[in-house]
Amino acid sequence: MLEIRDLSVAFIDGHSVQAVEHVSLLAEDGEHVAIVGETGSGKSILLLAILGLLQEGARVTGEILFEGQDLLKLSKKAWNKVRGSRISYVPQGNGNGLNPLLKIGFQISEPMMIHKNLPRGQAWKKGIELMKRFYIGNEEQAARQYPHTFSGGMKQRALIAMGIAADAGTLLADEPTKGLDEERIQEVVKCFQDLDDRTILCVTHDIGFAREISRKLCVMYASYLVEYGPTAEVLARPFHPYTRDILSALPENGLKFTAGFSISHEDYGETGCKYARRCRDCFEKCQEMPPAFETAGRKVRCWKYAP
Repeated sequence: MLEIRDLSVAFIDGHSVQAVEHVSLLAEDGEHVAIVGETGSGKSILLLAILGLLQEGARVTGEILFEGQDLLKLSKKAWNKVRGSRISYVPQGNGNGLNPLLKIGFQISEPMMIHKNLPRGQAWKKGIELMKRFYIGNEEQAARQYPHTFSGGMKQRALIAMGIAADAGTLLADEPTKGLDEERIQEVVKCFQDLDDRTILCVTHDIGFAREISRKLCVMYASYLVEYGPTAEVLARPFHPYTRDILSALPENGLKFTAGFSISHEDYGETGCKYARRCRDCFEKCQEMPPAFETAGRKVRCWKYAP
């Protein structure tokens, strides 16, 4: 189980930049949670904070509880025993997380050699089995190839295979469908759906992908989590005005864009609700930052849902 409690991340470089503010969410064992929002909303920073991979100068407060242990209190040595073996990561970038100088088979088998102390030959065989599980095709031959010979979808599936190679029960994925066409996206969807025994926290811009692979959905805007609840319910009946607006902007919903829609630096400087300047439902109370209210099985950061 992965539970985030009141997590905030700030970068101190002459002035303070608040990248994540007061985020709380829970991923139960075997549960798939998707995090959606615009570029700059804090999604990827949230994942890096969980992994303990933020740059120096980052100030992190709150708690990240993994199997009852607060990861923020771990030493670097202790973190290295968790990262890869118990929590793994699929990086952003259409498979660019692969080393172009190493064969695919070695890159998939290496986590098993490092974290499970498997001999190279045994790890190689298990790596080929993982490639078969994720439908790489011609796996014996493909394992001896370099990343540049793989399509974008094949690279992404290889990265997912790497992510679970050491049997990590929790997988963090950052934009696993970025840059892929619809056919390749469906291949990645199948991979994630087949991982129903893993806890997954997945950052994505693709709401259609989130719909297909997640049970819970978190919506982030300008460093805050603004809505959190069951995926099907949030998408069918969004509560927060921002969730409603991004869904209205989808092609299947008529591309009803809101004027001045994207996040700006001014939103981060707002003392009240970050979405107030763009919100059609804004009223005087929105000059204050709302807490995350619990209503109908969801959390919604909006004064409309105050008791």
